[in-house]
Amino acid sequence: MTRYLLSRLMGMVVVMALVAVLVFVLTRAASGDPVTVLLGDQATAEDIVRVQKEYGLDKPQLVQFGYWLKELSQGNLGQSIFCSARSRRRCGSGLSPRPCWH
Repeated sequence: MTRYLLSRLMGMVVVMALVAVLVFVLTRAASGDPVTVLLGDQATAEDIVRVQKEYGLDKPQLVQFGYWLKELSQGNLGQSIFCSARSRRRCGSGLSPRPCWH
């Protein structure tokens, strides 16, 4: 019985690790350049460098993944760039979709 439980637990850990990697890669690939989305087309080079440094986007992908996992394990889902609010608060405030200004 113990052997079975350990094998199931190890399988769960592997699946969770694969899902974490997949989510990280897909969010990085699908969203394009987050700095351009955040600042708009009129951003200067200095603004882009400042925001990249502020959000850690100037670090290697592996380091960014480590930071992301650490924050995720603490329940920090990040900040919405569209609503300027913590994503965890937006998720916890209700399941019905509503605009950012409400």
